[in-house]
Amino acid sequence: MFSFGYKLINRQFKKNLGELILRGESIILLGASYTGKREVMNHLYSDLLKNEPDSILIALKLRHMSPITSSQKLSQLIEEEVQREAIRIGLKLPKITDSWKKSCFDPIDRLISEARKPVILLASNVDSLGHYLARQFLNGVRTRVEARGLIVVLSGEEDLRDLVHGPNSEFNCANQYVIQGFDETEFRAYISKGAEVLKIIFESPEEAYQVLWDRTGGNPFLLKLLLWSLVERRLRSSISLDEAIKVSDIPDSLDKIYTPGIYEIDVMRHTIRLIARKPECWKDLEYLLHGEPEKILLKNVPSPLELFGVAARRNCRLRFSSPLKADFFRQYYNDIGLGDLYARNGQWTEAFERYSRLDMEEIVRPLNIDDRSEVDATVTSLCAFLHQAATEDVSTVRNLFAQGCRYVLGFKEVTFWEYDKHEQNWQFQPLEVAPVQKDAKEEIRKLISKITEPKPEGLDLVDVPERWKGLAIAAVLPSLRSNQYGLVVISDIERDITISRERQELAEKLLKHFLKAYTHAISVERNSARLRAREQHVQIVNSIFESLGKDVLNVKQALIMAAGKLRKLGYKRVSFCLVDPEAKRIKGVWDASDDPSVNVAGLTDYALDDPDADLQPYVIHTRRPKIIPDAGKEPLANPRVVQLAKMKAEAIVPILNRIEDAIGTVHIEREDGACGGEDILRHRMNAQFSKTFMKLFSDVHIDALEDSSKSAILKLRHNPLGRAFRGIHTATTSQTAEDILRQPCIVNSCY
Repeated sequence: MFSFGYKLINRQFKKNLGELILRGESIILLGASYTGKREVMNHLYSDLLKNEPDSILIALKLRHMSPITSSQKLSQLIEEEVQREAIRIGLKLPKITDSWKKSCFDPIDRLISEARKPVILLASNVDSLGHYLARQFLNGVRTRVEARGLIVVLSGEEDLRDLVHGPNSEFNCANQYVIQGFDETEFRAYISKGAEVLKIIFESPEEAYQVLWDRTGGNPFLLKLLLWSLVERRLRSSISLDEAIKVSDIPDSLDKIYTPGIYEIDVMRHTIRLIARKPECWKDLEYLLHGEPEKILLKNVPSPLELFGVAARRNCRLRFSSPLKADFFRQYYNDIGLGDLYARNGQWTEAFERYSRLDMEEIVRPLNIDDRSEVDATVTSLCAFLHQAATEDVSTVRNLFAQGCRYVLGFKEVTFWEYDKHEQNWQFQPLEVAPVQKDAKEEIRKLISKITEPKPEGLDLVDVPERWKGLAIAAVLPSLRSNQYGLVVISDIERDITISRERQELAEKLLKHFLKAYTHAISVERNSARLRAREQHVQIVNSIFESLGKDVLNVKQALIMAAGKLRKLGYKRVSFCLVDPEAKRIKGVWDASDDPSVNVAGLTDYALDDPDADLQPYVIHTRRPKIIPDAGKEPLANPRVVQLAKMKAEAIVPILNRIEDAIGTVHIEREDGACGGEDILRHRMNAQFSKTFMKLFSDVHIDALEDSSKSAILKLRHNPLGRAFRGIHTATTSQTAEDILRQPCIVNSCY
């Protein structure tokens, strides 16, 4: 395996490369654009042509105006260069008109065969080829280099080893060098030549040359920018060509370069794109930005920052390749720039960490016209990540949005509120990631005090009072419960900062995506809650099955156990009622609640012949769950019971047997006083209780005798709880529900 050499361009280095070629050794030159690779390649070609005229030289410029995108184009290019060289050395080779059907190296192979000596191939910008073409090209090169038929000088901006894969893929057949610019002596000659061409006269040439070397780090591209800037300044100020330029006129940063149509960010746009594609180099970049190069672990292999031209090795440390670049990158990759970098890669924790280092006034974005596209790209990334977070949970989406508004767009307040239709007030929902000052919170409360109903069409931005326009944006949010809905307000009320048009557009864009993601997250959480409830109800049923004949000896004990377990699911009251054996009345048999002083079961005893007498006979008659959002406003509810039990929202669910007859009810009230809504509670209560736990009673039903006698037969079939009634063959009219419940469970035949 060849190691990498890290070199500055000078005469000795170019001489050494020429000697390696003459010894039959191949070379790879790596480095960023405009670091001098082309100058070295041109020098080697000219030097060999002049001093070794018998050498066979093929020069391929693989970065064309029109990209080389197929084997056919690559073959045609090689064929043209081989024919040109054959003519130069007086060798006649027939053209291969259908060369694209064969290997692209066929022309070179014919040239090697006819010349009977190695061919020297100089190919620049190998990595500008498509990946599969570059791989094909490098594999062909390696085969012929190892066969001693080809000597190559290749150049590229990436580690060419990454383009070769598979068995024996290590591209170790060449000496590899990383070009880091020109050394001072060579660079002075380069400056002198450039100044002469542009007719630039320096007042103090030696001092000017030293300043240009120091500021550019020997980078020819930066030198050209500075020299052209001096020419532009002279033209703009009508300075005579004979007037010498002072050293103080040389720009000391990229933002002072006077070049029409070119801004400092445009100069480094390519490098910025390369950095954004290599997250593995970001930590090293931050070490450089913070002046901590000693923390960077150097390897023999060049780092991405070196190949991008950002950094160079100096005294066994990685440092910025020039003061001009150091100044630019420290300005561009401030905490906002670094935050954007991590954010667009989806690393939002790291992004918010860097944004949070700034004062809130520093992140009111867009900062300026140049920042508009930057912040828009970051907001777009955040919108996409919100939808991804929606598959996790509601709090993740809410926290991500709040931090995005706060740190990406600079809103001081991001507040969430919840409105309860029964309480008829707004409750503030604090977020740890977005703290709000008390005064600002109260101002926002005043702002939303008149918003009491969402728009009929559902979720959308809401109009804020005229007084607050330009200071706040609000939107209605869905809630897990039908008697509630939410509101989110993003604002700058405390600082009294008017929201600019561009910032308003970005905020609304983010808010609309948040609404979609939040709605999806709510839906996911609802479904998850339903699944959890279903599992819990099944566990309750199974536990009762397992307890029959052991801990549970009669039906009443089964109901007591069921009530206790159901209360653990978040219900403050669970009350059971059963239809009497004659199917004429419904009576309460057990009540479990937070307030044992009020026994709702004891207050329940209604005839079934009048369905509108109370909720209990109504549910038995309809055989459908009855959901009551507000018991105080329900006409079928018993006012005395409602008042004594302090009922708010409640639900009454029928207990159905196998033939869908109602044989009893379950009355429940949630601890939070909410009914959960038609969409949740109806599914949850009817599907879960009637189809799982209440299946315990599915085999219990009363059939009137054919002789119309006032007795009933309690028929039992396959259900374990039904078997708990085994031995109760006939129930007389004198038996009450309590009589039946007290009878023992006989479960010997259950298993």
